[in-house]
Amino acid sequence: MKPKNRATHLVLLQRLSDGVLWLETKRENDSPTILSAGLEPYAAKADDQEPPTKAEALKAALHAINGKLRLGWMARHEVIVAAPSHRLTARFIDTPPVEADTLADLTAFEVSEALQVPIEKIAWDMHISSKHGEEAKKKLLWIAARKEYIDNLLHAWPEDRLSPTQLTPDFWAYYEFLLGNDAERLERPALLIAREEDRASITIADREAIYLTRSVPLNRPMRGVGDLEGAEAEEYALAMEIERTLYYAADKSVYAAPASMICCGFEDWNMDQIRRAAEGNRLQLAHLTLNDVRSKFVDHAEEREGKDIRPDHLPMLCIAYCQLELGVIGPNLLEIGEEPVNWKSFIPEAALPSRKFMMIGGGLAALFLLLAIGKSFWFNSAVAARLNRGEDLIKLANRLQKEEIALRQLTRTNVDYAQMFLFLAEKLPEGILVKNFSVDVKNGVELSLTGGNNKQAMDLQQTLNDSPYFREMVLERSVVEKEGFTIYFSGQMQASR
Repeated sequence: MKPKNRATHLVLLQRLSDGVLWLETKRENDSPTILSAGLEPYAAKADDQEPPTKAEALKAALHAINGKLRLGWMARHEVIVAAPSHRLTARFIDTPPVEADTLADLTAFEVSEALQVPIEKIAWDMHISSKHGEEAKKKLLWIAARKEYIDNLLHAWPEDRLSPTQLTPDFWAYYEFLLGNDAERLERPALLIAREEDRASITIADREAIYLTRSVPLNRPMRGVGDLEGAEAEEYALAMEIERTLYYAADKSVYAAPASMICCGFEDWNMDQIRRAAEGNRLQLAHLTLNDVRSKFVDHAEEREGKDIRPDHLPMLCIAYCQLELGVIGPNLLEIGEEPVNWKSFIPEAALPSRKFMMIGGGLAALFLLLAIGKSFWFNSAVAARLNRGEDLIKLANRLQKEEIALRQLTRTNVDYAQMFLFLAEKLPEGILVKNFSVDVKNGVELSLTGGNNKQAMDLQQTLNDSPYFREMVLERSVVEKEGFTIYFSGQMQASR
């Protein structure tokens, strides 16, 4: 899964509440090296001016960071933006043996179904453990967000050398760092806990896969603990969320019970509550600290007076180490096509021409390029418009063909659909409506309802299984969505006798 022609010079950025965190790293002399790092605060309001907007503050901070980087004028680099995990959706899939293209289609279908949004409006990617092996069956975790949210997140980003080439969460980087340096800790499932400003991510994983990840708030008011403040209150909130995660995981059967807890960061906490949570659940407690990861880099701290690496840099250091040392790129929520071979990746920066020479040469090349573009612009625009129209027609034809095949298959089944729908109309309690009903060609059925409550959902499951129309109906989940309380069932249809 590692892309070809990958840059060895990385700039990692993360938007925080008080500024933009940055880290510049590079593979130098076969070792990952820290070149520069720090936190650029947002500009403060001037006495006689209006406060800057978020977009203006971001652009000013990025402009200041750009002036502190050690990028050569023609240096080839990647810009990686850390996405907030709490705004993303992630789910585990244990897939059947399929080809790579089929695996992508299968995952895309699962993503669209989970978010209830057409896949064209979703930015998504998947992560497969680097220790997974070459088995046909894949245990993977997909990560997704609506494209509208991604666009809003990056709309203020200036189009310059800090234009993002990758948008990724950070929980996979902690996981891959441990796999590459201390894989024995993940022989059995473990809880990985990492901090994200006023939130924390809780991940359950072993050597084969990441099974669960969730982002939880640490500043939410807690009942009965009004005397706790600051880090002590956050530690109590995190301990409660750890208990909730373990309780939720106990109902799953895709992985064994966690055997250890690995806290990433948290050096400024006393960890008493977390230690008690680990002991109460018989989890072996371990720590991954900033110095553990920083020691894997050659650090030019003496040139920076050693004051610019903060605890918040821990996830960035893990991402950089995974890419520069382990060759694990991680998921990317940006739509970037296959990268062409770039001559800059083969030439050392010291051997590149001077900036003045390149400016003159680039100006001449741009002049000839503009002349060529002006000559063919209208022709290319007409061709592109017709190609797009043809692609839309092909998509429509394929969709109609699939619908025709499905309808023909359904006519050959022995299910009395009229009686089945009358049965649902009679048995559904007042206030519960059918949101979606789908049947595949093998009589598999998925039924989603809106309204009701958890008790009614359990009663409906028994009612459906006792009916002559359904069998093996399972309550997949019941969640609160935009339409209200939503219940999801799946199972099989019974043929009419």
